[in-house]
Amino acid sequence: MSPVWRIRGIDAHQDTPVKILHVVLLGFVKYLWRDVVQNQLKGKEREKELLATRLSSLDVSGLGISPLAGRTLVQYAGSLTGRDFRAIAQTAPFVIYDLVSHDCFETWVALSKLIPLIWQPEIPNLDDHLAVLEQEMRYFILCAARWSIRWFNKPKFHIFLHLVDHIRRFGPAIFVHSNRHAPSRDIALAFAQGNRIRHLMSSGHFIFRSQTTLSAYSHTDFDHLTGLQPSFSFRKEDWRCIGPGPQRLLAGGDTATQYLGIERQMNIKHGLCISDKKPPREFSQLRTGQMLPNCISGTSNRLFKTCDSVTLKNGDICTPNQIVVVRNQHMAGQTCVARVEEIVQIKGSVSDMACMPDAILLELVSVSNGSSIYHMPLIELTNSWLLVHYEDILCTVNAQHNCAANACDTSGFRYVYQERQRTNQTQAAVVHQRPTDLILNTAQMRDAVHVQQFRIPPQVLDEDEVITASAAQEVHARKAPELKMKRREATIVSNPREVLGR
Repeated sequence: MSPVWRIRGIDAHQDTPVKILHVVLLGFVKYLWRDVVQNQLKGKEREKELLATRLSSLDVSGLGISPLAGRTLVQYAGSLTGRDFRAIAQTAPFVIYDLVSHDCFETWVALSKLIPLIWQPEIPNLDDHLAVLEQEMRYFILCAARWSIRWFNKPKFHIFLHLVDHIRRFGPAIFVHSNRHAPSRDIALAFAQGNRIRHLMSSGHFIFRSQTTLSAYSHTDFDHLTGLQPSFSFRKEDWRCIGPGPQRLLAGGDTATQYLGIERQMNIKHGLCISDKKPPREFSQLRTGQMLPNCISGTSNRLFKTCDSVTLKNGDICTPNQIVVVRNQHMAGQTCVARVEEIVQIKGSVSDMACMPDAILLELVSVSNGSSIYHMPLIELTNSWLLVHYEDILCTVNAQHNCAANACDTSGFRYVYQERQRTNQTQAAVVHQRPTDLILNTAQMRDAVHVQQFRIPPQVLDEDEVITASAAQEVHARKAPELKMKRREATIVSNPREVLGR
């Protein structure tokens, strides 16, 4: 037995947090995806090909992932990694809606809507968040029970129930649950040191202590580190960050920044625009001038340009027609959903010189109605327009086509690219009917703190009714072979010649 359990006062259930990577992504998502490919679609090559085509045709903008390799995710369903399951969790409901049973699909939708709540790195209100999380967890468990109670032979379904208590005690699950590849003390210390350096070089704050205080403790004096407490202060003057000298060490971007994982952060220029190469034109010729002709003063003697993209403050690349979450201009602290129509620059302005936008034209979107199939908000354009600064846009969000309601098929095609060069080979692709019929994908894990404000609460299921019906279904399934054998024996006794003749 491990000596850990000899520590006085330790509680294995409360003091060992749920590891969400292994319990959720490498647990539930893996179980359900393998069941879809290896069980429900077993021997159905046509359906598997359809599933792969749908995956490859999905729009992944806003998810922060690369386009999906559908054939790989289907063919190698038994050998996927956590990164693959992360992508599947955010997209599965939009590709399996007519390939699996209704109970299976409802379980997938429940799981996909639950995962962003678990991976949410910021929790503005802990009590409200945990109430929503517990509600979604209960709904997922009941959906799984309605499908088959055999799922509960997996111990991870029982471990999962402790998650709410652990988040209340330790904070966001994504911060305290990590993949421990090596328990060695030396390796743990090395990783801790790397995290400290990354924090400091990213201009992170720390509490300043005098050299006299620190010199009293050796870096190997682990038994007396508690003497440095407290390590937190509410006084702003107690917190410091590194000066310009150390910051210049990583200013150029080199192997050190790549090793520390901060190279990408340093290279992002917030507000950077990429021009669409169209010539400057009068304000009236812009979409902005047509929708909001009086929004900018002094336009008669100015020329305007438009852009293909702008980098938001969170690092997202925002393009026209992208769905975004934006600050509400009329209600402080509130947000709304909109579609990017146009990114505008005034020729010769300060923003133009800095390759930044002067304004962005948005069309407000209504998400008050929900899809009865996906249990996610429908995106409905309102023809209401507003002009905002790029800093008012909080993030891009993923919008998926409502294929289930429009019977979209795979009659289209797209060219295959090899080594970034287009070949003459083609692959089947999904053709969308009514392309403007979109769903706000609240299964999106990225920027969940903003996207989850528009989630649709799960329907209320009667726990006793679900469990009773599922148990009866399981009993019937187990008795079915026995009943079949008894009928066969009865047939042999009553008509032996007929049975033997077969």
